[in-house]
Amino acid sequence: MKEGAKMIEKYLTFMGDMGRSRNTLKTYKSALAHFKHYIEKARKDLNNITIQDILEFKSYLAYNGNKNNTIRNRLLIVKGFLDHNKLNKGYSNRAFSFVLPAEEKRNVNNLDPSEVNIILSCLEEKEEHIRFCFYLMLFAGLRVSEVATLERENISIKDDILVFNILREKSKSKKARLVPYTDLKTLPFLINYINENAVVSKVSKRTLQYHANQISEKTGIKFASHSLRHTFATEMLSANTRIDIIQEVLGHSSIETTRRYARTLEKDVLKIGAKIKKEGVLK
Repeated sequence: MKEGAKMIEKYLTFMGDMGRSRNTLKTYKSALAHFKHYIEKARKDLNNITIQDILEFKSYLAYNGNKNNTIRNRLLIVKGFLDHNKLNKGYSNRAFSFVLPAEEKRNVNNLDPSEVNIILSCLEEKEEHIRFCFYLMLFAGLRVSEVATLERENISIKDDILVFNILREKSKSKKARLVPYTDLKTLPFLINYINENAVVSKVSKRTLQYHANQISEKTGIKFASHSLRHTFATEMLSANTRIDIIQEVLGHSSIETTRRYARTLEKDVLKIGAKIKKEGVLK
């Protein structure tokens, strides 16, 4: 499949020219290598890929131990490759959507301070643009999708505070919400990074999720990229920030969403209890 190998290399070069990061290209290369191996093993015609071929490739990935989210991501990468090279005549977009596994929803918990410190230490080993993105999720509560699409024009200084003007999701209004950066320790790094980079966000949503998974596997801490936003919300609640302010910063259309998101802290529940005197020990 020499022709296919050349097409893959050209596609990866194209994606690199489009600004995809090194880690994103690594993910693409791995997915397409699996697809190439399947095509060769099953003796399929790359110029005549059908929906049945996609289904069989999906089964091949599952047989080799890939989880649903990994299978979903690899199928989407393969679809991008086939669409780019106009090799998608054997199936429709609608048919392909039925083949995709449902995205698994992970239980997201907030991180405790010790876990945050461990993750911050791991981030010191990452490239600057990856650290920048993770800091925004953890200390500004931005969604991973908002970080991935952030532009320099969305960043400013207001009343000596670094702020991000984020367009509201699923809103007809053009009005952006104002999101302040909250961590003094990492603030100098952010200011320096923004001043030195005209393009501040250089990664895709999938790449950020990949790095979160990588850190999770390395540290043993169970978290996803969205856990950082959840931790931010919980910290704001813990600092007695009004819930309507948290709602505005997070961009929730309903305050009920914020109430569920920033759940009541155990230590706040205990505040209403009566303190036991020293002699009142349970036996």
